[in-house]
Amino acid sequence: MFDPAPEIGWSGQAPMPRRLLPLPWLCCLFPLALATWPAAAAAETYQHEVELALDFGASIADRGPLAGLDEGPPVFLGLTAGYAATEWLLLEGFGGWLANDSSVVLLAGPRLRTGYYPISASLGLKAGAVLLGTGLRFNLAPEVGAEMRIGGRGLLGLGYAVDFVPGDPVLYHRVYLRGGYWFY
Repeated sequence: MFDPAPEIGWSGQAPMPRRLLPLPWLCCLFPLALATWPAAAAAETYQHEVELALDFGASIADRGPLAGLDEGPPVFLGLTAGYAATEWLLLEGFGGWLANDSSVVLLAGPRLRTGYYPISASLGLKAGAVLLGTGLRFNLAPEVGAEMRIGGRGLLGLGYAVDFVPGDPVLYHRVYLRGGYWFY
């Protein structure tokens, strides 16, 4: 870059020392650095955890307004195993049985949760297989929930998931409670 007066400034004054970042940038970055510093320190000391939880609740099949009511009880029972890679990212596997049409669901996928302790909210997306009476099909299940730590390692949660089976007009709504344990 061309500097017409390297020894003196434009007005004939001595040159000002060069700063790495202008002062307005430092004023903007300093609060951001303070806000993220505890999270970065916590991430360095985070212990990876393994979760094992029992899910139970209701599974309601939405077959449309003209569908018959010849389905079984709206009960669902499942087991979730998860690995907490970080405080906010969980990798989970889920297996469940839906009593209303005797289907078996096997899903896996990530779940993101807030880092608040002892209560946190979560949002996840799982994909896998569902074994219906018509055969094995692909399943996609977004979920939302909240969970609370009890006694440090205990887990109690509430969740909602929707099972989408492409090509099948039926939506399965699962509302469930989750009780489990975190292993270190």
